[in-house]
Amino acid sequence: MRRFICALAGAVCLSASGAFGSPPNFTIGAPAGALGFGSALALGDLNGDQLLDLAVGAPDGDGGSVYVFYGNSSGFSQTPDWSYTLPSASGSLLGSGLLIVNANSAVIDPETEAPDNYNDLAVLVRDASGELRPYVFLNGANGLAKPVGLPDAMGPSTAIEVLNTLGEEIDKDGFVDAIYGEPELGRVSVRYADTPGVNDPPCWRGAEVNVKPEGKEGDFVAYLEAFDPENRGVAGSVEYYVFPSPTNPFSIDKDTGALSIANPSLIPTTTVSTVWQVIFMVRVYENTTDGLYTDNLVIATVLHEKSDEGEFIGPCFLEALGF
Repeated sequence: MRRFICALAGAVCLSASGAFGSPPNFTIGAPAGALGFGSALALGDLNGDQLLDLAVGAPDGDGGSVYVFYGNSSGFSQTPDWSYTLPSASGSLLGSGLLIVNANSAVIDPETEAPDNYNDLAVLVRDASGELRPYVFLNGANGLAKPVGLPDAMGPSTAIEVLNTLGEEIDKDGFVDAIYGEPELGRVSVRYADTPGVNDPPCWRGAEVNVKPEGKEGDFVAYLEAFDPENRGVAGSVEYYVFPSPTNPFSIDKDTGALSIANPSLIPTTTVSTVWQVIFMVRVYENTTDGLYTDNLVIATVLHEKSDEGEFIGPCFLEALGF
């Protein structure tokens, strides 16, 4: 079965405006047992109150967990309003990628005979096949479903976000605020753009990374892009670093973010019927004495040249759906 799962190229933009009308910055701590809390984030309205709600993945415990914090006037709830932990017998890594999307927009509610207007929560899960696949917790008048095992499967062309940094105007003041997961610290931090005198971590714009299996050492693959919020547009304000891994075939230019092939032998071999992905981590440093950084998950999709050329569904998939 073909599948397309990609990181959307979203930006986290944060700046100090000098205004004092924002709510205070805050952090959300990991619930008990939520290992890897903050590894993935998603924003969207899940309870129909027109406020943004926050979904947080914690994929490292049991079969993985996901938590939902409803939005309110001061940001988000400090404790989960909904959560789900996948039994380890059913799969693993639930919550390693998240997306809030109306998966049933064309479905008619049998009770009201009207289209389903509820946003649903899509997740990545490593199921019995051994691969990460998209599944969805369907939403409705009674809230998000809580299945006994795996939630409902989604189509193989579903694009799932794998981001632990997000940018969105949360407090409606005209400035884009930031939410970033810190799974190594077990928390999610919410930072408002108009908080003065605060030096914030680098903003990650992300990238779509596709590579052909016949790539050679030194071949350019993509530019990864980030910036320092306090020095936006200043050359050399951030530096890039790729964590070494026995499965990572890439190297990166620390100054430009240019990704290239360093070890072609680590690129998976694909066939006409399969699509493989290489998942790796990129750290972006602020080039300042503060040494602030963000860790960002990147997925490189290895395309089979003959079967996939011109067919890959990347970040534009959501735009095609009208989002």
